[in-house]
Amino acid sequence: MQNLVINAGNFSANGNFSGYTSTGLRVHIYAKQLEAIGYTKQEDVKFPMFVSALEKTYGARLDEKGNEVPYADGTLTMTRLTATAIFKTKEEGVAANIADKTYAIEIANGVKQAYDLAGINPSTLQDLVNAAF
Repeated sequence: MQNLVINAGNFSANGNFSGYTSTGLRVHIYAKQLEAIGYTKQEDVKFPMFVSALEKTYGARLDEKGNEVPYADGTLTMTRLTATAIFKTKEEGVAANIADKTYAIEIANGVKQAYDLAGINPSTLQDLVNAAF
């Protein structure tokens, strides 16, 4: 995953958004993602925007008979950098990424505290697991 700052961009004809970083990376942003933060038209968009993005591969669309329609370059798949999350402020993006990265650690810490409170140590836990199975 990449965390990027979008400094420019525009809506496409189909309503999605092409965002660009200061280094020229293009990031596809779905219209629904923009709508979720209140951006429905070009005049609404405020830069910078902060996104988390992944390279995603998409298959060709199907015509009315169910046949794959090749992309302009003749291929049946396309890979593009696509926003997975979008934030109006850097602080929102930082907080979301911190929460994502520390969630499992906080759960493990909470479970350890609960074990300690219940007087369960690793060998006791193994005994309980063995008894249950």
